[in-house]
Amino acid sequence: LSKQQEIVDYINEAYTQKQAKEAEAQQLLDSIDDYLLKELGITIPEIKTEIGNRIFIVQHSELKGRYTPSLYKDAISLHSTIYENIPLSHLAYVNPNTRLPCQDEKMVISFVPMESVNEMYAEINDNKDCAIAEAKGFTRFQNGDLLWAKITPCMENGKSAIAKDLINGYGCGSTEFHVIRPKNDNLLVEYIHSLLHMKIVRQTAKLYFGGSAGQQRVATDFLENFNVPRPAIWKQQEIVNYIARIRIQAKTLREEGNIILDDAKRKVEQMIMGESM
Repeated sequence: LSKQQEIVDYINEAYTQKQAKEAEAQQLLDSIDDYLLKELGITIPEIKTEIGNRIFIVQHSELKGRYTPSLYKDAISLHSTIYENIPLSHLAYVNPNTRLPCQDEKMVISFVPMESVNEMYAEINDNKDCAIAEAKGFTRFQNGDLLWAKITPCMENGKSAIAKDLINGYGCGSTEFHVIRPKNDNLLVEYIHSLLHMKIVRQTAKLYFGGSAGQQRVATDFLENFNVPRPAIWKQQEIVNYIARIRIQAKTLREEGNIILDDAKRKVEQMIMGESM
């Protein structure tokens, strides 16, 4: 019994250390949104739920198209007090037409299914491949494009990533991706990605859902009208670099936690086998 208890205590301590590493990693990732709001001079108003704040008056002149009370009242805009605010459609193409470089249907390009996108680190885990002939009916994109999930629950979970290292520079993937492509070098796609991956943005995007239950999607107009605070390119790069460092630190912490647990499992196996021999 004493040896059993020693083994249990040993493995439990490893799990505790792993959980501590994961909690520290998550805390780092959660800090990114606050960093962005501070750097961009954005204050998010508190949403009050008292009955007096849930009743409001709307002028008839303000009604345009479909009227959704939650959208009118609770939608959040990333309005910066220190930088120019510009609609995304003025800075980037939303779902642009992507022409593949040749008509050779045997040419290989990358294939990115939804499950290949890691929502925690907002990156593509692995690029599969397919022939151009197999790309028909899928969303097409090219190196440097931002893929942003539009369907529930992938959008809420943060499934988005920048297409990189695509085979022959092109790819295709899930039809549930919106594709965003900067119009010029004055906008870093990584910067736009950092904004669209914010939790408060994804919560607001939910207000724009359309479609049947279980198959709801964010309409294109949410992205086209999305307000973008645009600092100078050097500031965009500074923000992008900071966030990249945070994600690397978080990933390292999680890897350290996995190593601790794996080492503990090997040690426990030795303890058990040693006892039985």
